[in-house]
Amino acid sequence: MESEKPQSSFQAWFDTCLVHDEKADVAQRLRQEAQAHFESLCQPSSSPEDNISSPSKSSTVEQDLSNASSSTSNGAIALLVSILGPAFSQNNVPLNHKITARVRAVNCLIGALEGSSSLTYGVRQGVGNFLTELCRAESIEQGNDDAIMIDSGDAYVDGANLTPEEITQQLEAMDRTQSQRPKGSSSPDAEDVRDGAILALTALLQSRLEIFPTLQSQSTCPVKEAIGVVYQSMELRMELAMLGLTYRCESDDSSNNYNSLNAGDGYETISPGLNVEGLSQLPRMKRSLCFKLLEGALDGVKADTLQLEELIQQQSSTTKEEIGCVFPNTLLKEMSKFASLTSSCLHGETDPRCLLQLLRLLNKMQQILLPLFFSTPAINPRIQFPTVEVFDAVAPYYPVHFTPPKNDPHGITREMLQDALIAVLCERGAMYSDNSI
Repeated sequence: MESEKPQSSFQAWFDTCLVHDEKADVAQRLRQEAQAHFESLCQPSSSPEDNISSPSKSSTVEQDLSNASSSTSNGAIALLVSILGPAFSQNNVPLNHKITARVRAVNCLIGALEGSSSLTYGVRQGVGNFLTELCRAESIEQGNDDAIMIDSGDAYVDGANLTPEEITQQLEAMDRTQSQRPKGSSSPDAEDVRDGAILALTALLQSRLEIFPTLQSQSTCPVKEAIGVVYQSMELRMELAMLGLTYRCESDDSSNNYNSLNAGDGYETISPGLNVEGLSQLPRMKRSLCFKLLEGALDGVKADTLQLEELIQQQSSTTKEEIGCVFPNTLLKEMSKFASLTSSCLHGETDPRCLLQLLRLLNKMQQILLPLFFSTPAINPRIQFPTVEVFDAVAPYYPVHFTPPKNDPHGITREMLQDALIAVLCERGAMYSDNSI
């Protein structure tokens, strides 16, 4: 009977998602209830065996999803996604009902992930793939009518025939409209679904990796397998962040292939396919959410790095030499790609709030990823941290020319921007070649 309780609660949440009413606080209430429920599941149990049904031979998506009990955060997350799934694929109901149901359902997922302190690799991969799809601009069919884009047209600025000053004015107007939306508004728009997916994905990427199932495997070297899972986790976090960011920046006429995106007008191309088309057309608050997603992935990678060090330190000297700490080429490539994408986000940014956020993000990225490139033997010398690309993104802002407006409520000063910029340029280990200066 105990295992039935989560399912009954989740079903009640699902039923609430489908109720169309004028209550604007329902989504936030569902988020709070989900967070409290999943925080209770993360409370330490009397013994480790209570947290897993049976030992597995490896940490795979199928095993993590099928073996996890609904009394744990892993099993409960998988169950919640399966129950809420129909809320994202309703047909033959009015468009505003579809959007309301999606907004409420995605808030359930946000709360559940915010309340989950650790997740297995397989569960993170399955839920991450689901959330990245919610970040996309897609069509919703309304009965037999023509398809209606879920992406709100007024959330983007078409800068084809506009000057930079005109683009900035339109973006600022959109930002003011978004911030002035009444909190009691009973009509959420489709952009709220995509923003909610970004928030949920950020919480997913920040959670700690649960590798207990792998450590309990019956293989000859469970620690070696666990280290392999940590490597996979680091790669997955960055992959999901890049995919979520790129999908969130799509408009109705954007390409669906994030590996073939080209830089937009006014961007300086660094690496083919790495500039995020549409980012500069998003309002400031939505760009800020995207940057927090990248930071969430870095927080998760940092946690994985500490966990990796703990695994290696627990072994004898002989075992340490056998296991080593050689990062796979695929992981190093993903790190380099992530760093290039993050750097490209800075091109064309003029809002001091986003600029300060990005500069601090770049420095955090340097502090977390740079040591990983130096700590492993160079299996492939061509795979390097893109230090020059970081420099090229930051250098145009030096020296900082910024005078805060009178009565500025944000408190950003020229000194704050200057210090953040200098921190990136002077980060230890960031070596620039002669032709980059």
